[in-house]
Amino acid sequence: MMKILVVFLLSLFGLALSVSHVQAVGHVHEPHPHKHKQYAKVKNPVPMTEQSIKKGSEFYGKHCVGCHGAEGKGDGNLNLTDDMVIHGDTDGEIFHVITDGVKGTQMRGFKKELTDEMRWHLVNYVKSLKAAPGTGQVNARPGKHIRQTTHQGYTLMYHLLDLAERGEMMKNMEGHSVIGLKEVTDMTNHLMVYIQKPDGKIVPADIAFLLTGPDGKELRTMTMGMYGGYGADISLKLKGMYTIRTNILIESKGKIKLSDEFSLPVK
Repeated sequence: MMKILVVFLLSLFGLALSVSHVQAVGHVHEPHPHKHKQYAKVKNPVPMTEQSIKKGSEFYGKHCVGCHGAEGKGDGNLNLTDDMVIHGDTDGEIFHVITDGVKGTQMRGFKKELTDEMRWHLVNYVKSLKAAPGTGQVNARPGKHIRQTTHQGYTLMYHLLDLAERGEMMKNMEGHSVIGLKEVTDMTNHLMVYIQKPDGKIVPADIAFLLTGPDGKELRTMTMGMYGGYGADISLKLKGMYTIRTNILIESKGKIKLSDEFSLPVK
Protein backbone atom coordinates (compact mmCIF):
# COMPACT_ATOMS: atom_id res chain seq x y z
CA MET A 1 0.00 0.00 0.00
CA MET A 2 2.84 2.36 0.97
CA LYS A 3 4.57 1.61 -2.36
CA ILE A 4 1.44 2.50 -4.31
CA LEU A 5 1.10 5.78 -2.37
CA VAL A 6 4.74 6.75 -3.07
CA VAL A 7 4.33 6.03 -6.79
CA PHE A 8 1.13 8.10 -6.83
CA LEU A 9 2.81 11.07 -5.12
CA LEU A 10 5.77 10.90 -7.48
CA SER A 11 3.35 10.92 -10.42
CA LEU A 12 1.64 14.03 -9.06
CA PHE A 13 5.00 15.74 -8.54
CA GLY A 14 5.99 14.94 -12.13
CA LEU A 15 2.70 16.30 -13.41
CA ALA A 16 3.19 19.50 -11.42
CA LEU A 17 6.63 19.93 -12.91
CA SER A 18 5.24 19.41 -16.41
CA VAL A 19 2.47 22.01 -15.86
CA SER A 20 5.02 24.43 -14.42
CA HIS A 21 7.23 23.97 -17.46
CA VAL A 22 4.33 24.54 -19.87
CA GLN A 23 3.35 27.72 -18.01
CA ALA A 24 6.92 28.98 -18.04
CA VAL A 25 7.27 28.30 -21.75
CA GLY A 26 3.85 29.82 -22.41
CA HIS A 27 5.00 33.05 -20.75
CA VAL A 28 7.21 33.65 -23.79
CA HIS A 29 4.35 35.00 -25.89
CA GLU A 30 4.12 36.43 -29.36
CA PRO A 31 4.66 40.22 -29.57
CA HIS A 32 1.43 42.07 -28.81
CA PRO A 33 0.48 45.72 -28.27
CA HIS A 34 1.01 46.87 -24.70
CA LYS A 35 1.95 50.00 -22.74
CA HIS A 36 4.85 50.94 -20.47
CA LYS A 37 3.24 53.39 -18.07
CA GLN A 38 6.50 54.37 -16.39
CA TYR A 39 7.94 55.49 -19.74
CA ALA A 40 4.70 56.93 -21.13
CA LYS A 41 4.94 59.69 -18.51
CA VAL A 42 8.33 60.89 -19.81
CA LYS A 43 7.99 64.17 -21.75
CA ASN A 44 9.87 64.91 -24.93
CA PRO A 45 12.15 67.92 -24.30
CA VAL A 46 12.80 68.43 -28.03
CA PRO A 47 9.97 70.13 -30.03
CA MET A 48 8.95 68.25 -33.16
CA THR A 49 10.16 70.91 -35.59
CA GLU A 50 11.26 70.54 -39.18
CA GLN A 51 14.89 70.84 -38.04
CA SER A 52 14.45 68.11 -35.43
CA ILE A 53 12.81 65.73 -37.89
CA LYS A 54 15.58 66.35 -40.40
CA LYS A 55 18.23 65.50 -37.80
CA GLY A 56 16.28 62.42 -36.77
CA SER A 57 16.07 61.27 -40.37
CA GLU A 58 19.87 61.35 -40.58
CA PHE A 59 20.21 59.09 -37.52
CA TYR A 60 17.46 56.85 -38.89
CA GLY A 61 19.28 56.47 -42.20
CA LYS A 62 22.46 55.46 -40.40
CA HIS A 63 21.10 53.14 -37.71
CA CYS A 64 17.53 52.04 -38.53
CA VAL A 65 16.92 51.83 -42.27
CA GLY A 66 18.48 48.35 -42.55
CA CYS A 67 15.66 46.73 -40.55
CA HIS A 68 12.78 49.19 -40.80
CA GLY A 69 13.20 50.26 -44.43
CA ALA A 70 13.58 53.70 -46.01
CA GLU A 71 9.93 54.60 -45.32
CA GLY A 72 9.62 52.77 -42.01
CA LYS A 73 7.52 50.02 -43.62
CA GLY A 74 9.53 47.01 -42.48
CA ASP A 75 7.89 43.59 -42.46
CA GLY A 76 5.58 42.63 -39.61
CA ASN A 77 6.54 44.16 -36.28
CA LEU A 78 9.25 46.23 -37.99
CA ASN A 79 6.63 48.47 -39.65
CA LEU A 80 6.70 51.89 -37.96
CA THR A 81 3.83 53.36 -39.97
CA ASP A 82 0.87 51.08 -39.22
CA ASP A 83 -1.53 50.76 -36.26
CA MET A 84 0.36 47.84 -34.70
CA VAL A 85 2.28 49.53 -31.88
CA ILE A 86 3.99 46.85 -29.80
CA HIS A 87 5.67 48.82 -27.02
CA GLY A 88 3.52 51.96 -26.82
CA ASP A 89 3.28 55.04 -29.03
CA THR A 90 4.09 57.90 -26.64
CA ASP A 91 7.31 59.83 -27.00
CA GLY A 92 8.68 58.36 -23.76
CA GLU A 93 7.93 54.78 -24.78
CA ILE A 94 9.53 55.21 -28.20
CA PHE A 95 12.57 56.83 -26.53
CA HIS A 96 12.83 53.85 -24.15
CA VAL A 97 12.87 51.34 -27.02
CA ILE A 98 15.51 53.36 -28.91
CA THR A 99 17.59 53.70 -25.74
CA ASP A 100 17.43 50.17 -24.27
CA GLY A 101 16.28 48.05 -27.19
CA VAL A 102 13.93 45.06 -26.88
CA LYS A 103 15.18 41.83 -25.32
CA GLY A 104 14.78 38.72 -27.43
CA THR A 105 14.66 40.69 -30.68
CA GLN A 106 17.11 42.27 -33.11
CA MET A 107 16.22 45.71 -31.73
CA ARG A 108 19.25 46.79 -29.74
CA GLY A 109 19.68 49.94 -27.66
CA PHE A 110 21.49 53.02 -28.95
CA LYS A 111 22.35 54.84 -25.72
CA LYS A 112 26.08 54.39 -26.44
CA GLU A 113 26.01 55.56 -30.06
CA LEU A 114 23.48 58.38 -29.69
CA THR A 115 23.19 61.12 -27.07
CA ASP A 116 19.87 61.80 -25.33
CA GLU A 117 19.19 64.72 -27.67
CA MET A 118 19.97 62.61 -30.75
CA ARG A 119 17.54 59.93 -29.58
CA TRP A 120 14.80 62.51 -29.05
CA HIS A 121 15.35 63.77 -32.61
CA LEU A 122 14.99 60.16 -33.74
CA VAL A 123 11.73 59.89 -31.76
CA ASN A 124 10.36 62.90 -33.64
CA TYR A 125 11.33 61.40 -36.98
CA VAL A 126 9.72 58.05 -36.13
CA LYS A 127 6.52 59.90 -35.19
CA SER A 128 6.59 61.75 -38.52
CA LEU A 129 6.53 58.41 -40.35
CA LYS A 130 3.02 57.77 -39.02
CA ALA A 131 1.56 60.07 -41.65
CA ALA A 132 3.60 58.90 -44.62
CA PRO A 133 1.64 58.82 -47.91
CA GLY A 134 -0.27 55.61 -48.48
CA THR A 135 -0.31 54.52 -44.84
CA GLY A 136 -3.70 56.02 -44.04
CA GLN A 137 -2.27 57.37 -40.80
CA VAL A 138 -3.36 60.99 -40.67
CA ASN A 139 -4.47 60.99 -37.04
CA ALA A 140 -0.91 61.07 -35.71
CA ARG A 141 -0.91 64.84 -36.34
CA PRO A 142 -3.01 67.30 -34.36
CA GLY A 143 -6.24 68.74 -35.71
CA LYS A 144 -8.75 67.56 -38.30
CA HIS A 145 -7.42 66.19 -41.57
CA ILE A 146 -9.30 68.23 -44.19
CA ARG A 147 -7.47 67.67 -47.46
CA GLN A 148 -4.80 65.59 -49.18
CA THR A 149 -3.64 66.15 -52.73
CA THR A 150 -0.59 65.63 -54.94
CA HIS A 151 1.24 68.15 -57.12
CA GLN A 152 4.27 67.25 -59.24
CA GLY A 153 4.87 64.17 -57.11
CA TYR A 154 4.69 66.04 -53.80
CA THR A 155 1.92 65.14 -51.35
CA LEU A 156 0.20 67.99 -49.48
CA MET A 157 -1.76 67.16 -46.32
CA TYR A 158 -3.81 69.83 -44.55
CA HIS A 159 -4.89 69.80 -40.92
CA LEU A 160 -7.22 72.36 -39.31
CA LEU A 161 -6.72 72.97 -35.59
CA ASP A 162 -8.79 74.90 -33.10
CA LEU A 163 -7.00 77.35 -30.80
CA ALA A 164 -6.81 74.83 -27.95
CA GLU A 165 -5.06 72.28 -30.19
CA ARG A 166 -2.80 75.00 -31.53
CA GLY A 167 -1.89 76.05 -27.98
CA GLU A 168 -1.07 72.48 -27.02
CA MET A 169 1.12 72.05 -30.08
CA MET A 170 3.04 75.27 -29.46
CA LYS A 171 3.39 75.06 -25.67
CA ASN A 172 7.05 74.13 -26.05
CA MET A 173 7.71 76.89 -28.59
CA GLU A 174 7.44 79.99 -26.42
CA GLY A 175 8.88 83.09 -28.02
CA HIS A 176 7.87 82.07 -31.54
CA SER A 177 5.24 83.91 -33.53
CA VAL A 178 3.56 83.37 -36.87
CA ILE A 179 4.63 86.00 -39.36
CA GLY A 180 1.92 88.20 -40.81
CA LEU A 181 -0.68 87.77 -38.08
CA LYS A 182 0.20 90.55 -35.63
CA GLU A 183 -2.75 92.69 -36.69
CA VAL A 184 -5.29 89.85 -36.72
CA THR A 185 -7.24 89.74 -33.47
CA ASP A 186 -10.19 87.54 -34.44
CA MET A 187 -8.29 84.40 -35.47
CA THR A 188 -10.23 81.25 -34.72
CA ASN A 189 -8.12 78.40 -36.11
CA HIS A 190 -4.66 77.26 -37.10
CA LEU A 191 -4.05 75.77 -40.56
CA MET A 192 -1.19 73.30 -41.05
CA VAL A 193 0.12 71.83 -44.28
CA TYR A 194 2.63 68.97 -44.49
CA ILE A 195 4.65 68.32 -47.64
CA GLN A 196 6.29 65.02 -48.44
CA LYS A 197 8.18 63.48 -51.32
CA PRO A 198 7.05 60.16 -52.84
CA ASP A 199 9.54 58.40 -50.53
CA GLY A 200 7.79 59.89 -47.49
CA LYS A 201 10.54 62.30 -46.52
CA ILE A 202 9.68 65.75 -45.15
CA VAL A 203 10.25 68.61 -47.61
CA PRO A 204 11.65 72.00 -46.48
CA ALA A 205 9.84 74.89 -48.17
CA ASP A 206 8.62 78.48 -47.96
CA ILE A 207 4.82 78.55 -47.82
CA ALA A 208 2.16 81.28 -47.82
CA PHE A 209 -1.62 81.07 -47.48
CA LEU A 210 -4.13 83.36 -49.17
CA LEU A 211 -7.51 83.08 -47.44
CA THR A 212 -10.59 84.61 -49.06
CA GLY A 213 -13.66 84.78 -46.84
CA PRO A 214 -17.39 84.68 -47.67
CA ASP A 215 -17.37 88.50 -47.62
CA GLY A 216 -14.61 88.64 -50.25
CA LYS A 217 -11.96 89.94 -47.84
CA GLU A 218 -8.49 88.45 -48.16
CA LEU A 219 -5.96 87.44 -45.54
CA ARG A 220 -2.40 86.80 -46.68
CA THR A 221 0.00 85.14 -44.28
CA MET A 222 3.35 83.40 -44.30
CA THR A 223 3.67 80.17 -42.36
CA MET A 224 6.08 79.03 -39.69
CA GLY A 225 7.79 75.64 -39.84
CA MET A 226 6.89 73.45 -36.88
CA TYR A 227 6.49 69.76 -36.06
CA GLY A 228 7.28 68.61 -39.57
CA GLY A 229 4.81 70.95 -41.25
CA TYR A 230 4.00 74.63 -41.81
CA GLY A 231 1.26 76.54 -40.08
CA ALA A 232 -0.42 79.90 -39.62
CA ASP A 233 -3.33 81.27 -37.63
CA ILE A 234 -6.41 82.07 -39.73
CA SER A 235 -9.83 83.58 -39.11
CA LEU A 236 -12.93 81.52 -39.91
CA LYS A 237 -15.26 83.78 -37.94
CA LEU A 238 -17.90 84.13 -40.65
CA LYS A 239 -20.16 81.33 -41.81
CA GLY A 240 -20.01 80.44 -45.46
CA MET A 241 -17.52 79.27 -48.07
CA TYR A 242 -13.82 80.13 -47.80
CA THR A 243 -11.23 79.75 -50.55
CA ILE A 244 -7.69 78.83 -49.51
CA ARG A 245 -4.79 79.19 -51.92
CA THR A 246 -1.37 77.82 -50.98
CA ASN A 247 1.82 79.01 -52.67
CA ILE A 248 4.88 76.85 -52.10
CA LEU A 249 8.54 77.34 -52.98
CA ILE A 250 10.77 74.28 -52.60
CA GLU A 251 14.55 74.62 -52.78
CA SER A 252 15.72 71.33 -54.32
CA LYS A 253 18.35 71.42 -57.08
CA GLY A 254 16.68 74.55 -58.34
CA LYS A 255 13.45 76.18 -57.28
CA ILE A 256 10.20 74.24 -57.54
CA LYS A 257 6.97 76.23 -57.32
CA LEU A 258 3.70 74.57 -56.35
CA SER A 259 0.25 76.06 -56.05
CA ASP A 260 -2.88 74.53 -54.55
CA GLU A 261 -6.40 75.88 -54.11
CA PHE A 262 -9.48 74.46 -52.40
CA SER A 263 -12.77 75.49 -50.81
CA LEU A 264 -13.54 75.15 -47.10
CA PRO A 265 -17.17 75.45 -45.92
CA VAL A 266 -17.80 76.83 -42.43
CA LYS A 267 -21.26 76.23 -40.92
